[in-house]
Amino acid sequence: LTRTPAVIAYRANALSAAIFRRMAITKYVGLPNLILDRPLIAECLQEHCTPGRLSQEMLRLIRDQKAREAVLDGYESIAQQLGQDRLQPAQMAADRLLSLVIG
Repeated sequence: LTRTPAVIAYRANALSAAIFRRMAITKYVGLPNLILDRPLIAECLQEHCTPGRLSQEMLRLIRDQKAREAVLDGYESIAQQLGQDRLQPAQMAADRLLSLVIG
C-alpha cells in the first residue's frame, strides 16, 4: 500500500469487454474497491476511459483535499483489514478476495 491517490484506467477491445461484462461477478475491478466493497478509487473503464475523464478524476484528487483524504483514509482501512503489521498480508488479501468471489 503506497498510500498514493490514484485512478483505475482500463480499456480492452469491444469483444473482450462484452464477454467480461457478461461474466463479471463483482461490482468493481480495482483491488482497493473490491477489498472495501465500495468505490474508493475512481474506475474509468471502457467508454469511460478517456483523456478527459482521466484528467477530471486526477484533478479532483489534486485540488479537492477532502476527496484526497477520503482515499487516504480508505487506504488506511485496507491496511488494517489486511493486517499490514502481520507476517502474511498477501495470504490475508487472497483470503479476502476469495471470500468476495465465493460469497
